[in-house]
Amino acid sequence: MKAQNKLALVLHGYPRPVSETSRLITLMKQAGYDVVAPWYLKECREFSVPEVKKLVREKLKYKKPDLIIGLSLGGMLLPHIARDYPKAKVVFLGTGPMLSGRIKWMDNLVKLAAGRVGETAVKTLARLPEKVLKQGYMAVHKIRREKTDSENYIHETEQTVKFFREINVQKHLQTARFIKRCNNCALLQKLPNKTLIISGKNDVLMPPELGRLIQKLVKHSRLVLTSGTHYQLMDGTAYNELSRWLG
Repeated sequence: MKAQNKLALVLHGYPRPVSETSRLITLMKQAGYDVVAPWYLKECREFSVPEVKKLVREKLKYKKPDLIIGLSLGGMLLPHIARDYPKAKVVFLGTGPMLSGRIKWMDNLVKLAAGRVGETAVKTLARLPEKVLKQGYMAVHKIRREKTDSENYIHETEQTVKFFREINVQKHLQTARFIKRCNNCALLQKLPNKTLIISGKNDVLMPPELGRLIQKLVKHSRLVLTSGTHYQLMDGTAYNELSRWLG
């Protein structure tokens, strides 16, 4: 009888789903995992922890995952999800207990979207020309061009803008409010899961000090620092560490 594959849950970042062809998904499948990667920002009735947990249960077909990975925004949701699956290994990728980046205008933009004028701000942002939205994304997600295929980077940027526009305004506002009030320090102190944390030394959106904070709070945790940015987080060392973690 063929052994049953292990089950992995991937919680994506903002605003896009994780591609089925991404190196991350491919790596997990090669390690013998069936991967569930819902686009919760699009699929949930509203963006809230209870709604995401409900969607996750449905997508997992009420099975318990062996592994949970949270990327950026997904990593802020991860402690809430992991509470229901204490035996699962967890991986935090480019994330933290709260938003505390090095780009102050980005933090201020989240606060603006979470405030009284949030709806107007998000609608205005969504109406901006694609070129402007792409430039804004690239300003946050800078790359080392000598290490990255520029055509792929441009394609990824275009896809991100496309997905941003597919999400309705209310979910953008709900996301901003969640991020603004999110502080998972107390949850992380109680997290029993074996934990791997991967942070980029040059990540200005979710800087490495947030990864160090997760490590400090979670008892059974290991931190891996890469030389990457938020967009280019993973390097060879990180993939090797993750491969061992998947075993």
